[in-house]
Amino acid sequence: MGDVLKAVRGASAVVLIGLSLGACAGDGASTAPAAPAAVEVARVIRMTADGQFSPAEVRVRQGQAVEWQNTSPNIRSVKTTGTPTDGQPFDSGRLNSGATFRHTFTVPGIYRYVSEPGERDGMAGIVTVDPR
Repeated sequence: MGDVLKAVRGASAVVLIGLSLGACAGDGASTAPAAPAAVEVARVIRMTADGQFSPAEVRVRQGQAVEWQNTSPNIRSVKTTGTPTDGQPFDSGRLNSGATFRHTFTVPGIYRYVSEPGERDGMAGIVTVDPR
């Protein structure tokens, strides 16, 4: 009886190992979430050395992104001062020279923004977001 029990245990172990290996092999499909699709950068706005946004006004479609590039030697920022109802405000924080900031616009409307400390010198801009 002992030899039969050893044989059954051995066969069970082989079956369990086979099942485990089969589960690991899978069908090649990944269960990891897919990476989000890259958002299209529709417009690039430069923060210039003379304290301006260039261009100061842009128009994009809902779902598109705008990228601000600090091309000035000074620290700049991009911060909303007005958004449409349900529009998401944004604030880049301090952007050193050469830094960039992106924002994706999901709600149509007019977004007004400034650069601090350039706001006092009139460094302001507008993004108009059209529905898809």
